[in-house]
Amino acid sequence: MSGILAAAKAGNFQEIKRLVESGVEVKDCESSDNVCDSPLHYAAKMGSLSIVTYLVEHRANVNFKNEWDNTALHHAVESDSLVIVKYLVENGADVNCKSKSKATALHFAVRNGKLATVEYLVENGAKVTTKGRRGEKTVLYWACRKGNELIVDYLLHHGASKDIHKTDRSGRCCLVKACYEGYTGVVQTFLKFKVDIRKEVELLCGNKEIVNILNLELNKSSKHREKIEKLKALSDEKLTKVGSTLKCFSAKKDFLLGRGCMGTFVYVGIMEDGSEVAVKRILVPASEDLAENEKNILSRVVSPFIVSYRTFLEDATFVYLIVDLCEETLKEHVESKTIEFLREYGPRMIKQILSGLKSLHDLGILHRDLKPLNVLVDIEGRMRLTDFGLSRVLNEDSTTVDTLGKGTLEWMPAEVIKARNAKEIGRFKKKSDIHAAGMIAFFILTEGEHPFGLWPDRMRNILAGNPIYLVNLEDPKAKKFVSWLISHKIDDRPYAEEALSHPFLDQVEIYEELHKPIISLTGR
Repeated sequence: MSGILAAAKAGNFQEIKRLVESGVEVKDCESSDNVCDSPLHYAAKMGSLSIVTYLVEHRANVNFKNEWDNTALHHAVESDSLVIVKYLVENGADVNCKSKSKATALHFAVRNGKLATVEYLVENGAKVTTKGRRGEKTVLYWACRKGNELIVDYLLHHGASKDIHKTDRSGRCCLVKACYEGYTGVVQTFLKFKVDIRKEVELLCGNKEIVNILNLELNKSSKHREKIEKLKALSDEKLTKVGSTLKCFSAKKDFLLGRGCMGTFVYVGIMEDGSEVAVKRILVPASEDLAENEKNILSRVVSPFIVSYRTFLEDATFVYLIVDLCEETLKEHVESKTIEFLREYGPRMIKQILSGLKSLHDLGILHRDLKPLNVLVDIEGRMRLTDFGLSRVLNEDSTTVDTLGKGTLEWMPAEVIKARNAKEIGRFKKKSDIHAAGMIAFFILTEGEHPFGLWPDRMRNILAGNPIYLVNLEDPKAKKFVSWLISHKIDDRPYAEEALSHPFLDQVEIYEELHKPIISLTGR
């Protein structure tokens, strides 16, 4: 080892100075045959700014590579000497020089967890993304592996999002690694940047908190995102306090989802656990019985095709029925789709609606107000029945509810319209719901039409059993199916279970599940 190399390794500035002043050239220690560290490498590694400065002033090559292709900048970063890093960069050090392991100085800074060094390097041209071969560990990957959410956040803000789904040689991307290691803060940072977790096959999580966070993420609303984010941003004094389980709620028009009769409004809300919900606010004097009835119905039913009941709250003026948040009504969904889409996927939508109805009927529950506005579409595209204020539960061994004609005019079957017009008690059966389901099926398959014609004549045509628009259905199977459901005579209609076995539906997959990753604990 030459004198200058030995002096640099020992950190002996005076000896280096003596040798240089006696005529020894610094660059002679940097020949291509020399695979060891140069004096500048040693000085940077030891964090000696005075020696680094002296060597550079005497023609040391700031980009000289050792046998691993590391430069003095790599060593300066590794030794956590930001002042030397700055000096080398200011004197021409290549911030993007790669070692044989394809690591730049930025990789070293991230692995060391030094945010200030990371910031400086990026501000001076260090690349945060890589175009390297498959399996190379990216800068972002190392930040995740070290669990440093502050560095992850900084890198994502500066373009590293392109590397989110790049994998290491084991096929693990940044998100997968952060989940596995239990780095909750890193996972939350990724979600803040709208990382699509559905792209992953499986996410093994190092703690239960991450499992809960990911499951909540899968159920987040897309359509109502702006309302939800605006609600989250409200200060506590601007929120309406309604029980401890409902964390964020405001009855302002900015958060309104829809409205019903008798002073009923539906708003977005956020529960204490972070889940997003729909809050149905009902005026107590006008609709307390309806609200209580709906709560009792929903608490009895568990079905993927019926809205999920969460809780029931009340104050002096209102009751609040809280259910899982859906994306839109069936009416909105149909209006946004092409006729080609509805012909292809309509049978599945109809099968889901009838499956929800079967779940109700199996429990002896009659809906009594089925219509496109009372079918919701969730984040995964499933149909879910809602609004059970008018629903009734059959007495044991009974098939009929004797009741006044209630519901929505153009979606009532003939027997209910007759009772309503005569202001008499009518007989509502399971097959009365089926008639409404048949009209909804037609509505879906025809991009929003009604089988009994336009509004002025619709009620009269229902009473007469005259579905004048049924001819608009081109598919013979569909026409026969809908005709069966909307049969004028109640006994000619099928039960939900029978309708589901019709050739129009029996070969239809009830649900084509959107890809979701398997989320579980590591078991470590």
